[in-house]
Amino acid sequence: MKKILTVLVAVFAISFAANAADYSLNESAIDAVIENAVEVGTAVDAEFPAALPATPALPAVKQKSDGAAFVLTIFLGWCGVHRMYMGSTTLMWLWYLLLNFVIVGEVIVTVDFVVELIALIDGRGFSKYYNNPKLLMWA
Repeated sequence: MKKILTVLVAVFAISFAANAADYSLNESAIDAVIENAVEVGTAVDAEFPAALPATPALPAVKQKSDGAAFVLTIFLGWCGVHRMYMGSTTLMWLWYLLLNFVIVGEVIVTVDFVVELIALIDGRGFSKYYNNPKLLMWA
């Protein structure tokens, strides 16, 4: 506990010490640097047009596995990892953790499990649950 408290005090002390009010900008120096800058892209293109490599084709985006999402729901559903894997909002795991302090979180995870199980059995897949920003993905 002492280590955590010491780290928190150190972080707050560093954040207060790095006050942005102590910094100033030299506008004329910034303008001079920008005016004297050389645009490299057009000079290289004009001198060596054949030396530039062709743009490689981008690899296809691999779709996420429904089975992996289901396994994550079974083992790590209580902390919302399955929702992060499926592309929900970044802090969805925090909602799951907070709701697990009350029974509501376990009910949500259980319903997630049942909905995903039915989708796997029916063969519909999880496509409508991917990138879903709602807390209740089935609603």
